[in-house]
This record gives sequence, C-alpha cells and structure tokens, in this order.
Amino acid sequence: EQTITDHSNYINDILICKEDNKIITSCDDTNIRVFDANQNFKCIQILKGHTGAVTKIQYLNKTKDGIKLLSGSEDDTIKIWEMKNSATYEFKCINTLKGHGGSVHLFALINNDDGSNDGKFASAAGDLSIRVWEPKGDYKNSSAINNSHLGKITGLDVYRNNVFLISSSIDKTINVFNLKDDNKLIIKIKEHTDKINSIVLCKFIFPVSSKIYEKSVSTITKEGKEKEKENDSINVTENKKLSNRKVNKEKSDREKDKDKDKDKDKEKDKDKDKEKTTTEKSMLFGLHQPDRYFLISDSLDCNLCLFDVANTNSKVIFI
Repeated sequence: EQTITDHSNYINDILICKEDNKIITSCDDTNIRVFDANQNFKCIQILKGHTGAVTKIQYLNKTKDGIKLLSGSEDDTIKIWEMKNSATYEFKCINTLKGHGGSVHLFALINNDDGSNDGKFASAAGDLSIRVWEPKGDYKNSSAINNSHLGKITGLDVYRNNVFLISSSIDKTINVFNLKDDNKLIIKIKEHTDKINSIVLCKFIFPVSSKIYEKSVSTITKEGKEKEKENDSINVTENKKLSNRKVNKEKSDREKDKDKDKDKDKEKDKDKDKEKTTTEKSMLFGLHQPDRYFLISDSLDCNLCLFDVANTNSKVIFI
C-alpha cells in the first residue's frame, strides 16, 4: 500500500495506463500529473496550462507513435496533449480548443468503424452545451448540438458505429442525437422521476439480466398457481350443476351456458397472459445477445433503467 501526496487540492479524475505502468491525475490546482509505477509512483511530469480546475481527462487515442490526451477545465477550454517519446513519457500541449461557455466535464470518443480514432470526439460543459469536434482544419470547425437539457449534463456516450450520441441530465431525461443527420435530436427518454446520475452502454449484462429473468419467472409461476386454483373451483361447480340437472333441467342449462361464457372469458384471459409472458421472455432473452448494446442509467429515484438501444420502445425498469 502506498499513498501519493503530491496533490495540493481535490483530485477530480484519474487514468491508469497498464501498458506503461503510469497513472495520470487531474486536480483542482489546475495541473495534470503523471506518476510512474516503475519508480515507486514518482511524479515524473506536471502538465501546466489550464487556468482553472482540471475536471476531466481522457485518452483521445493510443498508437505506436504515441498517446494523445484530452483535458477539460473550469477555464471553459479543452486541451489536447501529445506524448511521442515513450522513453521520457513527456506530454506537450498541441492544441487549446475554445467554444464552451462553462466548465468542460465530459468527453465521448467518436471512433471509426474499426475502433480507431482520428481525433474526433464530443464534449459537454456546465453551460449545458454539447459540441462535436472534428480534427479537420485543426479543430476549427466544431459544431454545437442543441441538446435541450434543462440541467447539468451527467452522461455522454456514443452508440452503433458512432451514429448516435447519447446524453443524460439532472433534468431526468436522456437525449439521443443522430450524428449523421446534422446532430438532430431524435429521441428524448423520460422514464426517470428524479435526477439521472450517469449512463453507460454495455454489451454483456448477464448478472443483471439473469436476476431480472428469475424475478419474472417467479411472478409468472405464482400467477400460474393461482389460475390453477381458480380452474379447480370451476370444475367443482360444474360437477354440482350437472348433478342438479335432473331436478331442474332448464335452470341447469341456463347456468351451464353462463359457465361456458365464463370459461370462454377465462380462456381469453389465459391466452392474453400467455402472449404477455411470451413477450416478456423474448425481451429478457434478448438481453443475452452479444451483438446488441444496452443503455443503463441510474437515478436518484432509486431505479436503474435498462434500455434496448436498438428498440427504443422497450425498456426494463428494476430497483
């Protein structure tokens, strides 16, 4: 166990580079620090340049030629740092991006189809703005997104071949934008009843889906037992009425007709329940498909919401 005491103020973010055994931190003291685990976590560089607290750091890309790093700050700017010499592991600021009117605190990489990144990314800031940054023209042609959020943006991610940008907010909503269609807002999800803390896209959610499925099965089983009891009582009633047919045939026939109508209604209800159960099972089994992504959001309403991003009409809500 070791404690790093180089920071003079709050630490806002941390990156771990396992390949190089390095740790990078951002701090309220306006600086970014690089620590080397091979040298007993010694601070080997301090990146200076921001004039406000550094709220967010993220790798932009990693190649054999080096690393590019993004940093967002309360000075309303984004800086791009580049490290080309892995021996010295020294970063240099190669660009400062301006366009936001508030503290920059979120990034989302917009990768190519093969997973590589040419430098394109999105950012969100305290002025409720979201911007998409293109590396062409030295990032001078960034575009703003009309996100329509009414509160702080708490999550930012990109989905499906980098076509859709997803954002969440303390205004209880999740927005989905089409990056291939002028960044238009195409979906606004309003399922939460309180502030949304974060969102995450994932492929594999087996523990979560299994738990939901077990809960659903137990509910269905319970309902099935109740229906069996009802059917037993109906059979007893029918037997009694058949025995009374000798006494009053006309009365028995009328009641039998009523019972038939009731049985038909019961059968209709059973068919509806079967359809509902089949639909629920199909949706839940769909969670196991490895080629699909699911959006998970958590909120102060104590709910986690799970959305099938490929089918925006379906959702599973669980506590």
